[in-house]
Amino acid sequence: MTKNQFLQELATTLKNLTKEERFEVLQDYREHFDSGLAAGKTETEIINSLGSPRQIASEILADYPENSMDIENGTFKLRTVFLLIMLGFFNLVFVMAPAIALVVFIFSGWLIAGMFFISPILVIGNLVYGVFSWYELFISLVFSSTGYFLSLVMRPITKLIIKIANRYITWNLNLIRGGRE
Repeated sequence: MTKNQFLQELATTLKNLTKEERFEVLQDYREHFDSGLAAGKTETEIINSLGSPRQIASEILADYPENSMDIENGTFKLRTVFLLIMLGFFNLVFVMAPAIALVVFIFSGWLIAGMFFISPILVIGNLVYGVFSWYELFISLVFSSTGYFLSLVMRPITKLIIKIANRYITWNLNLIRGGRE
């Protein structure tokens, strides 16, 4: 078998790939042949080191599922459409309510922490009206410190929830793309 026969057989077995993907793979193997020939190897030695074109193609095609979405061309295959429908349904029924609850929890936690934290300002504002009490100032300082500690607790919780949401979104996108990134 010659270099051209090897590349032709590889191109034929990679027909399920897009033209761009197939061209990139073939270009890689052309470069492999060129570097091998430059190193003094024969075409037969290079082919023997690479293995059969069918074996190479089956390994490459394993990384490119047949039923995936071709993002560049915007074409969807049946598996992708089915996955989009099922993921949409699953996310709407099972994920949306807990996600909204978590957003409300984070928002209300930060709102309460902020309101507690600024409570001394509200008490000092009572000075303008001549209604001032040391007791109210003490209670507002307790609320302020509680707000500060609540914000210390809310920060890692917020980071964790954002991290989990990002991972879930990435998982959904990878699932739609057919597991390849």
